[in-house]
Amino acid sequence: MSSAASTSKTSTALRFFALTLLYPRALAVALTFTIVATAATVVGPRLLGYVIDVAILPRDARLLAQLVFLYFALEIVRAVATGFHSYYFQVLGQKLLQDLRVRVFDRILRLTVSHLDKTSSGALNTRLVNDIGALSVLFNAGFVRIIERVLTVAFIVASILALNIKLGLICLSLFALYMVFAAYISGSLYGAFQDVRIFLSDLNSFLVENVGGIKTIHLFNRERRQSELFSALSTRLANARLRPSLIFASLHCAMTLVVGLSMLTLILLGGRMVEQGEIQVGVLVALISYVLWLFWPIMQIVNEWNSFLGGMAAAERIFEIFEWPTEPVEAERASDARQRLKGSVRFENVWFGYDPLQPVLKGISFEVQAGQKVAICGPTGSGKSTMLSLLQRFYEIDRGQILIDGNSVRNLERSYLRSRLGVVQQDVFLFSGSVSDNVTLWNPQLSFPRSDALLSQLSTKQFEPSSLLAERGANLSMGERQYLAFLRTLAKAPDIWLVDEATSYLDPTLDKSLMMELQRAAQDRTVITVAHRLTSITNSDLILVLHEGEIVERGRHEELLKLDGLYAKMYRLQAALSETKAEQPTSYV
Repeated sequence: MSSAASTSKTSTALRFFALTLLYPRALAVALTFTIVATAATVVGPRLLGYVIDVAILPRDARLLAQLVFLYFALEIVRAVATGFHSYYFQVLGQKLLQDLRVRVFDRILRLTVSHLDKTSSGALNTRLVNDIGALSVLFNAGFVRIIERVLTVAFIVASILALNIKLGLICLSLFALYMVFAAYISGSLYGAFQDVRIFLSDLNSFLVENVGGIKTIHLFNRERRQSELFSALSTRLANARLRPSLIFASLHCAMTLVVGLSMLTLILLGGRMVEQGEIQVGVLVALISYVLWLFWPIMQIVNEWNSFLGGMAAAERIFEIFEWPTEPVEAERASDARQRLKGSVRFENVWFGYDPLQPVLKGISFEVQAGQKVAICGPTGSGKSTMLSLLQRFYEIDRGQILIDGNSVRNLERSYLRSRLGVVQQDVFLFSGSVSDNVTLWNPQLSFPRSDALLSQLSTKQFEPSSLLAERGANLSMGERQYLAFLRTLAKAPDIWLVDEATSYLDPTLDKSLMMELQRAAQDRTVITVAHRLTSITNSDLILVLHEGEIVERGRHEELLKLDGLYAKMYRLQAALSETKAEQPTSYV
């Protein structure tokens, strides 16, 4: 294992163990009962040897009865301490994992949009659910058990050396050789478990995407191909899981051999020492018992090291989330500054690229007066939606500046800026819950708006505020989803409306009605619309035509038609396509 990987593993372990210090009382109580339970366990073999030497061989029935009672009391102490130790470590573990789970979710909520664009939802789900679950195993079956086993081994080693240094050193040297071998061969376990977590994340991401796109898979008859891809990913994961098992099997084999050699040594050398009177029979019995006892905690450490390293790989992936970029925490503005925006927007020589070497926007400059209705159109990929993302500060521009009411958006607190902007989205995400919840997003300060003029043109599905949606609105058409997106923005009463292809799934009649409703709701507000359907933006005060990241034309509808440029060509093409569709008879074949 490389030094970098070793450093990473050590850092991860220290960060995880540091979390336990957040609950010092539970940790102290759990460790106290662990020490008591371990000490009671280790005293047992020595007491047994003592019983043989002072009570059984001398045939002292009275002393034997007293020692048996003492042994029974010792077992009671061990049982009680073990129970409390297990309970308090569970309490500590649940508090720790609950705290970590909440912190991770909060961190995910604050990640930058630019980072989320590069991270699949399946990968995030894996880290939040599977990896947190693996941490539970790390704590309960790894961290807790390993502490208990290490204490047991330490007490047993001390007891063996206290009984007879010569025999103890011989036996312990064999176990020391095994530990060196185990440390060497288990070095590759960490990398193996990292592969397992990565392959599991890939499998989950593939599963989430394919279940979400199951209709598309059926439509294009891709069931067999997707099944083959899933089988390949599943096979890769299964093979990755077998690698730790192979390493683990070799450790079991070596441990069995070490125990056998240790027992043989004790029987040969210890038996001769008893015969020569160097040690008592009870001491030899105690030594044999301790060697057998030493086998089990070491073997259990090896067993749990398997789970421990798996949890460590998961912990590293969890802590990695805390290294991902988040939107900076900004000082809240004074209450008197939290006023309505007037709505003027100005782009000054704005350059931006998701990859700095490949700019999407190239020197964009334009100005929108407060209350104006501005439309942005152009071919797919020309940068229209990117402009809206920059206005909302989902991304930061590379050069130039964007101003609202004369103030750079960099100087506006993100939460304040976004609270005054209203986005009617093209792809609408709905949550499980009522229609009202999906419109107000559980904000008690917002009320559910009604638009009966639009509602009358939709299907008969219930849009009452209390109506419950099927899972994430699965029972709604795309047009109905966009209607809810419009209501969501309408309830917010924004100062600047951003309409991003929001009518692409609506029929022309409903599209026209929605645009009329938008004009009424945003009568004195600034509206910036991104649209492919040019008939919906003919009344705009200003139309910007983008091509390959640059504004190639600007003006009102009539001016752009007279210019006979890109806009005029797109408009005539759409008009021709609309006429063709209108002339074609309906076919039922």
